[in-house]
Amino acid sequence: MGYKYFIKKGGKGYYFGLFPNNNNNQPLAISGDYTTYKEAEEAIVDLKSLMKSSTELFHISKEDTGYFLKLIENDKGIVFHRDIAFPHRYEALHCIERVYKNFDAPLKIK
Repeated sequence: MGYKYFIKKGGKGYYFGLFPNNNNNQPLAISGDYTTYKEAEEAIVDLKSLMKSSTELFHISKEDTGYFLKLIENDKGIVFHRDIAFPHRYEALHCIERVYKNFDAPLKIK
């Protein structure tokens, strides 16, 4: 099956995420909102470019409910995040490894 990006319409526009190869219900991470589908597509291209240029973009934060991931780009703020906590830090690190290993996945067409 393989990893793949998706774009969905949400409450404030369109957002994208990266599905792991074994689960199309729970993305590894999702983006913020974009006004149009095309902007979300372009953001995937930008994300891939960003990830090719650096390996230290993710921030793991410990909160009461667990560990959260955020992909941070200098002046643009949070580009990609995980809104469901990992119970352990090593699981968050494993998710980062999976995103980096598969960030160049194709876009799943509607």
